Amino acid sequence: MRKWLPLLSIFLLITPPYIVRTANAYYVVDLLMAILLAVLLREFTDHRLRIGLLSVCLLVCFFHTDALLLSPFVFAAGFSENDPAPPVVFAVACMLLVAYHYNIPDTYLLFILFLLAFVIRYGTEKLLAAQARYHALYNDMQETRLRLEHALSRTAESKQREVELALLTERNRMTRDMHDGLGHILSRSILQIGALETLAHEPAKSRLGPIRRSLEDAMYELRANLHNLKEENFNLRQEVEKLLAEFTYCRTALTYTIQTPLSLDASYSILAILQEALSNIIKHSDADFVQIKCLETKDRVFITIADNGTRTEIRSFGIGLGSIRERARSMGGRTEFTTQNGFAVRVFIPKEAIHATARH
Repeated sequence: MRKWLPLLSIFLLITPPYIVRTANAYYVVDLLMAILLAVLLREFTDHRLRIGLLSVCLLVCFFHTDALLLSPFVFAAGFSENDPAPPVVFAVACMLLVAYHYNIPDTYLLFILFLLAFVIRYGTEKLLAAQARYHALYNDMQETRLRLEHALSRTAESKQREVELALLTERNRMTRDMHDGLGHILSRSILQIGALETLAHEPAKSRLGPIRRSLEDAMYELRANLHNLKEENFNLRQEVEKLLAEFTYCRTALTYTIQTPLSLDASYSILAILQEALSNIIKHSDADFVQIKCLETKDRVFITIADNGTRTEIRSFGIGLGSIRERARSMGGRTEFTTQNGFAVRVFIPKEAIHATARH
């Protein structure tokens, strides 16, 4: 609708003087023909067709000079920045016809009408183009804002998950240190008091017994608490499913068949490998689907993270993939990266290693 507003204003501008000055009783026919030519010129951009339509209009004006006052309207409809020559030639020819048939003042009047038609059409087109650019820029800004908000949300979720995993890892380290340090001290103290009981005489011997039993009770409580602390609310499959539920970048599918109990260290490492691989997908991939497989055979555990993205060369090397490789190596495993039909990370871990390192 907006593209017709300039032509409508020009039509309303030239129609009154045309009706006042014309001596033709069939001026309605002239107006309808002018409107028809304007619509055709406005809708069709073929160069030869435009020349033909303007030539027809010029021919009509040559034999029917009263229609010359309507020529600025036709000129405005046919004017285009991409092809300005035909309407400009048409305007000059119309003014020459007026100068030939009428007089100089009429030529000035037609020139002024042509000039007004040009200013209205050209100025309005520029305004509409600027509005279109503004709306396009505004839409781009809104789209960019939404993408940034989505990216910030994903980053916050990823950081939260990394913090949780770091806390779990640190808790496991503290548990191991307490078991290795304090547990061994208590064990050594119990053995030493037991030796003293063998060598001591009454009444010292009877006093060492309660001390040894207290240390044994403390050792039992320490081991029980450390075991509960390590195993409390931690299930690898549940943690993997939770991780994938928080991964909203694209669709995922999980295949999980690991039944053998794994050490807590191994479980944390496998979870960290999965998180690192998913973070790598968010940062570098254009995938819309990720397949995660956690499988086991008689002697191995296989972890596979495969996406269907096309931007595989970006992720050939990097800190994230290096971290995955180091975690796999710490469990006695190896890592493969492939780029066939997308990008895939495959980790092979000896089951004996990750089962034998469990601490209780």
